[in-house]
Amino acid sequence: MPADFQSSDFNLDPRATRAAPSRLQSFGRFEFKYIVPTRTRLLLEQELHAFMDIDPFCRGRPGQCYTVRSLYFDDDAFHDYYAKIDGHLNREKYRLRSYDAPGTAPCFLEIKGRQNHFSYKYRTPLDIATQALVDRQRWSSLLAVDDASPVIRRFAAVACRRHLRPQVVVEYTRRPYVGRRDYRFRVTFDGDLRAARGPDLDRGALPALPFLRDQSVIEIKFESSLPVWFQRLLGTYELQRVSISKYCRAAEALTVVSNLE
Repeated sequence: MPADFQSSDFNLDPRATRAAPSRLQSFGRFEFKYIVPTRTRLLLEQELHAFMDIDPFCRGRPGQCYTVRSLYFDDDAFHDYYAKIDGHLNREKYRLRSYDAPGTAPCFLEIKGRQNHFSYKYRTPLDIATQALVDRQRWSSLLAVDDASPVIRRFAAVACRRHLRPQVVVEYTRRPYVGRRDYRFRVTFDGDLRAARGPDLDRGALPALPFLRDQSVIEIKFESSLPVWFQRLLGTYELQRVSISKYCRAAEALTVVSNLE
């Protein structure tokens, strides 16, 4: 855990996102990712129903899905993009994220990082005034907020030092599953991925550029080990783990960076 954060500041229960939306939240876990064609995704979801349930948050929703929209910040040299591409084991990225249509649910400020093979995420919901400061990139004003959360302070400090600015918007539709015996084991299917340039989370009339067409990104989130039954599924469908960043793929699709590999 980065030194700027104190564990007592965070509720470590993933369910706290819905139970106490005003609290600063922390998630620490392993994450594996896979890219699959639509047909394979459908077969996998049928298999999952024997062991997992749709996240209660999505039950009753059309398609049992919700929309995720993220605005990624980076400097003009795209150091965070290249840190991922170059395979740095210790790195962070900074984003604003909303669920469903912007304005209909809380907007979160998030710092997502990696230390060796362990992934962590810190986030805090923003009120209207604080989000306005982020939208206008008033980093010094954010640092001066007396009761700002550790996430806001860290985000603002890094943004001020590195001259971060909004770069890329990524949007997709997510269907989440939770383990029937262990809610901390989660599998999410992300499809219909689209990208646009900033400058803010509400891209309005900006054109959305599809990427990873007819494919879905599967994300596996767990704390210690994969269930045996899921390991068998990986073998049955010959799924190969990949190192993929939606932010990086979107930046490449928008041709705002050059992948030098």
